[in-house]
Amino acid sequence: MSATEVICAACGTHGPLGNTCDACGQDPRLKGRYALLEIVGHGAVGTTYRARDEMKRQTVAIKEMPLRPTTPREQVQRIEREARVLGEIGHDRIPGHRAHFAEGSGKHRAFYLVQDFVAGPTLATEMAGKRYTEDEVLALLDEVLEVLEYLHGLAPPVIHRDLKPKNLIRRERDGKLVLIDFGAVRDVVQDPTTGGSTVAGTYGYMAPEQFRGEASPRSDLYAVGAMAVELLSRRSLIDLVGVDHQLDWQKAVHASPETRRLIERLLSASPEMRPASAKSVRAEIARIRAGESDGGGIRLNKPDPQRAARRAAQHSASMPVPNRAAGVPVRPVVVTDALRRKMGAKDKSLATLLAFVGGSVGAHQWYLGKWKLGFLYFVLGWMTMFIVPGLISAFQGWRMLKMSQEAFDAEYNPALAEMSRGDTLGVAEQIRALHDLVQAGAMTDEEFAHEKARLLGQRAPGTLATLGRDLVESVFEQFEQNMDQLPEEVADQLGRHRKKLEAKGLLKRRRARSDANRGRLDQLTDRRSFSDRRERGRDHYLE
Repeated sequence: MSATEVICAACGTHGPLGNTCDACGQDPRLKGRYALLEIVGHGAVGTTYRARDEMKRQTVAIKEMPLRPTTPREQVQRIEREARVLGEIGHDRIPGHRAHFAEGSGKHRAFYLVQDFVAGPTLATEMAGKRYTEDEVLALLDEVLEVLEYLHGLAPPVIHRDLKPKNLIRRERDGKLVLIDFGAVRDVVQDPTTGGSTVAGTYGYMAPEQFRGEASPRSDLYAVGAMAVELLSRRSLIDLVGVDHQLDWQKAVHASPETRRLIERLLSASPEMRPASAKSVRAEIARIRAGESDGGGIRLNKPDPQRAARRAAQHSASMPVPNRAAGVPVRPVVVTDALRRKMGAKDKSLATLLAFVGGSVGAHQWYLGKWKLGFLYFVLGWMTMFIVPGLISAFQGWRMLKMSQEAFDAEYNPALAEMSRGDTLGVAEQIRALHDLVQAGAMTDEEFAHEKARLLGQRAPGTLATLGRDLVESVFEQFEQNMDQLPEEVADQLGRHRKKLEAKGLLKRRRARSDANRGRLDQLTDRRSFSDRRERGRDHYLE
């Protein structure tokens, strides 16, 4: 993009900076003042631009958040709260607030937040090409904690709630870390816009209490501990989430005993077992870097025996179920056929049939998610004329035939068995909570699929499945743009292949496209039709 080329704030086309846009004839500048130069970030809520304030001749960052009639009220409140809080705070390592306003009408109406522009890569980008020593990680955490100490020391304290590497920028002019994106921020005392029930944050970095809509300054300290794990292990946090949604980090992190004790306290399931403040964590980091140790790490608040039962209840209720009161026992769930279908549970009759009919090639093992055993059965069958695996599978089929439904669920559908016993939180509620995180932009579709498979006791989608889905999506995107250049028989083959993938669940296409659009190949190549489909979203291909 040339120095004078801008993005029109009215229609979104690129063109030279002037008083009118060549495409729509309106002023390309936002509010007649801000020239949008380029997109520097795009998230679930909105888009961030690098822009130029033509009045002050300065570079600024503008965050655009669409305001449509269907926009949830809670999201609008979060936007307004972010602008209000940023206008009330001032710190060298937090982008300064300049202005905020709503502009446009109808579906083009949006809320704009203007801030100081911070040039530099995010910490997530930096992590991709750099390995850190333990001392470098501690120094980095100390920088982040310095900003948190300021935020938590305000009256009332301000909680960021979405601390992660993507929200930290390494400022080019001095190398300091700058904390950005206050879209999930809240005041800890008397925040009427949240009501104490808003689930906000990013999965993996969120403290257990955030899943219940609760947050405190110690919730941000949990995120600091999660960042320490990611920096020291160089592994995605989603791969380290354990059965109870706590990070299983001990084997992945190699650090000194003092640093490990610090991380362990930061990642405590109960907020009261975490360090008391960002200041106390900074003091402990200073001792570790100086080679000092008092043998006990950070001194916590003295335990209150009268609150021991409540702490245990909070720990047991740390699973992600929004708006759930801590310590309330979960009653057994009646497992119906509809619930089995919704959760994708394994069917006892089908598994038994596959054991008898296709057991010689391990068909029942593949169906039950035990693909390694299925492959072993196939290889063993190839070597023994399929006699040995056939006999073993027949025995297993007879065993499943004699099993009660409860015993089958206990072995092959553990999630359903737990729900029917009522000894854990309902898995359906957990999956619903995870889906809410996807809708809020705190979890990606891949992370949701991974967690759902783990909750249901199934194997998470592999790389090949993801690659196949992404590859087919890319092929069809090019296919529809150049339909007229393909022979008819090739187009038919691609169409048949698409239907097979849809049947296997790799592609989930919506059925809203009209018969005319399906039948006429030339209409798919029409530029206006394709542009309209892209504007409606990519959900034509994948959800």
